[in-house]
Amino acid sequence: WWMVGTFLPWMGAWILANQTARNGRTSPAAGFGTAALFALVLGVIAALIGFPGARWNLATFGVAFLPALALANVFSATGSRRG
Repeated sequence: WWMVGTFLPWMGAWILANQTARNGRTSPAAGFGTAALFALVLGVIAALIGFPGARWNLATFGVAFLPALALANVFSATGSRRG
């Protein structure tokens, strides 16, 4: 669990940094909302295609939040001004 404990704040910090680079403001709610939306989409896809262990339950969507956070990070980086 220590890896998850470092992954979550690390990805969150990158999302906030990307938001700041894009428009000079941060919105933790927007970052979390984007990650939650991606988790919902990934959980539904996993359950529909029969991914091993994926069912229509909270655990599936909880685990889907980890790759969703990485996708939200990539999404937040699109359109960011660089150097």
